Amino acid sequence: MPIPKFPRASIAFYILISLCGLTEVTGRSVHDSPQDQARTWIHAAMNALGGEDRLRAIHAIEIKGIGFRNELEQSERPEGPWLPDFYQTSEIRDFANTRMRSERQSRTLNFTAWDNSNWSRPTITVVSGGAVAQFAEGKFNPVTAASAIDIEETLAFDPLRVLLTALDATDLHSEMDTVLHGFPQHVAAFTWKGERVRILLSSFSQMPTCIEVTRVRPMDYFQGPWGDITVRTTFATWSLNLSGIRYPRQWSREMNGQPYSTYTANDVRFNPPVNEADFAIPEEDRKTSLALARDLDGIPIGVPNETPKELAPGIVYVNGPIAFHSTEVRQSDGIVILEAVISSGYSARIIEDAQKRFPGLPIKALVTTSDSWPHIGGVREYAARGIPIYALDLNRAILTRLMVAPHRLHPDLLAKTPHEAKFTFVSERLTLGTGENRIEMIPFRTVTGERQMMVYFPEAKLVYTSDLFSIAGDGSIFLPQFAREAVDAISREKLDVGRVYGMHYDPVPLQQLHEAIEIFLRSSSKE
Repeated sequence: MPIPKFPRASIAFYILISLCGLTEVTGRSVHDSPQDQARTWIHAAMNALGGEDRLRAIHAIEIKGIGFRNELEQSERPEGPWLPDFYQTSEIRDFANTRMRSERQSRTLNFTAWDNSNWSRPTITVVSGGAVAQFAEGKFNPVTAASAIDIEETLAFDPLRVLLTALDATDLHSEMDTVLHGFPQHVAAFTWKGERVRILLSSFSQMPTCIEVTRVRPMDYFQGPWGDITVRTTFATWSLNLSGIRYPRQWSREMNGQPYSTYTANDVRFNPPVNEADFAIPEEDRKTSLALARDLDGIPIGVPNETPKELAPGIVYVNGPIAFHSTEVRQSDGIVILEAVISSGYSARIIEDAQKRFPGLPIKALVTTSDSWPHIGGVREYAARGIPIYALDLNRAILTRLMVAPHRLHPDLLAKTPHEAKFTFVSERLTLGTGENRIEMIPFRTVTGERQMMVYFPEAKLVYTSDLFSIAGDGSIFLPQFAREAVDAISREKLDVGRVYGMHYDPVPLQQLHEAIEIFLRSSSKE
């Protein structure tokens, strides 16, 4: 079929009409630079929220609300369903002085002992002047200032401030339009304190639909191991305030594509009275907070004033911060390390410590026994060094995901020197090594311990129970169901055991564990 010919004037006319149509559909002028286009969108969004002048006039906000967080880092299964942490908060966000005070209570299994329906005791966190402190039992406790970045981010990306934060960015620019929730969205992108930020703006209403932030948290025991983490916060339930400003009452977050949290603001007040005393941090606590380690890689191994425990000749239990412990095992042909906890840098120091303790021996293997994020936080270090890694078969997926997690913003050794991990996935009882310190890796295969395995030292008559349960200082068990699964698994495997120990508790006689379970059952029968 012949192609019709049009006069040149007609062709120019049709091109002009097409460009006009493109502008109408995308809101993007073909003559605007990416920088100018992004600023145009941001200004339109501010107008939709109530106007730039009104937004700049808000120096503080008080929010009270409820929400829940999926404990992605320590639920029974990495792919869900996840253990929920229900919480209620009361916050003062002081934008003018970049500080925040929050009071939080939880009502969830991990915070209320599983048999208590009460809210947990309030935790008050104050961030001011770059320092962080938590108020509990009548006094402040300093927290590493590295966690202040979370609060600073909360303030900078609050719906009242995020557009102003974008305007202040020197690299604000537009990106390709996208679609979210069935609606076309404009994308304005910029960098804030090294974080990559994208704001999705509805092409119809001009309102912010969501904020997407790619960041690192090298001081976070849960998020740190994953390197570059993308958090997407979607806004909903917009409300018109008496001041004429629109504000969302619901935030829903995803972390690396997994549902992370949902928060509902029940009470929102603009420019509330700000009491200076509420933000006061004692000077000594302020100095301590600013001096604490800013990176998990910088945390020294062990616990101050506490020496590692030799559980048997050549089996050394190294206590770590927040009860993240490792075990160094000497065998005739090398050293086996149980658990790559916390981070790559911390694990590097565990490796160094083991080689000093047992000189002349190489690190022959790592045994990682669970899927909790702080427990696998250092696995990438062993992979980077080419050390064989033994892990439970059901944890193949999460460990594979950890190996390919991007670490561009804060590269670890594996990111700098990529290696293919040498995994052996354990599906049945498997022996590693020979002689007095040989070990046997045994999957629990229990209802709550399905993603964990125990480690048996036959000669020492010792069993490591992974993260299945812990024992408090008074001898009580957290949690009895999980402890019962451990003793049942020991019986099922016909192990000759005198003592047990775990990720979060020191060795105790197996008989003490049996007795603690019986005490719990007797006390429960009296209720």
